[in-house]
Amino acid sequence: MGDRWAAPSHGFALTRALASSAIASGVHFGLLTAAVEVLGMHFLVANALAAVAGGITNFALNRQVAFQARHGSVVRQGGRYAVTSATSLAWLTLLMHLGTTVGGLPYQLSWLGSSVLTMLLFLYPAHRVFIFSEGTDRPEGQEIPAWGRKVLAALGTVGGLGYVPIAPGTAGTLAALPVIWALRDQPLWLQATFAAAVIGSGIVVADALGRLWGAGDDQRIVLDEVAGMLVSMLAVPISATTLALGFLAFRAADMGKPWPANLFDRRKDGFGCMLDDVAAGAWVLAALHVGLAVLGGVDHG
Repeated sequence: MGDRWAAPSHGFALTRALASSAIASGVHFGLLTAAVEVLGMHFLVANALAAVAGGITNFALNRQVAFQARHGSVVRQGGRYAVTSATSLAWLTLLMHLGTTVGGLPYQLSWLGSSVLTMLLFLYPAHRVFIFSEGTDRPEGQEIPAWGRKVLAALGTVGGLGYVPIAPGTAGTLAALPVIWALRDQPLWLQATFAAAVIGSGIVVADALGRLWGAGDDQRIVLDEVAGMLVSMLAVPISATTLALGFLAFRAADMGKPWPANLFDRRKDGFGCMLDDVAAGAWVLAALHVGLAVLGGVDHG
């Protein structure tokens, strides 16, 4: 084996990942308290600085100890860690909003439950199959068990829509329409946060599936179409008419790949798979807002 470490088991990695998070939280809280109480720093500034220190601590511990991926590129892993952290914050925000506003839970209990769910359902899997998927002695794809591959496939294909033999991308785009309709009365920040969570999660899922299936932008992966359609309809008054216009415009943009979608499309990894559709969705979003402004809006019926 030389100087390389053996790949940790799932139980080993999860236990140490939880311990790493606990230590990082302690660093965060300790620095926050010291900065406010001893240095007299404003708590928001202190919290931002402490969060950075806690994040760096968590990254270093996970890289060196929990996932033993110290031989991988620290720049690559650090960039992926930043994407994963931003995505986990989006999911945490959505879950806390659901727990407190809809469920009526105290915010402390909502934060605790949301943090545990985010850690187990997103953060830990993303650390193992996305951030620290390189730099260990695991053969390609071995970090994902059989049940995990099934979950990834279900997510990436949006419940199997990616297996539709004709126009799977269109099927994936259609899947976004009821979600957009359900969120139509929610505040913009919640819609944007949900879109960000889907985009970040899609990068992780598409990247893992690309390595498993041997294609960076496999046509069976249609979660990117869902993300692009969500972006297309942000802050757009939702009606049957605007949904139809957005759907048609997004399909055209997704197939036409206007700049910078064509640049992202050349990347054969999770980033390229998702961001080309997000870029196409951004063009549709701009076109819809300009069109609605010129026409004076569209009837909401």
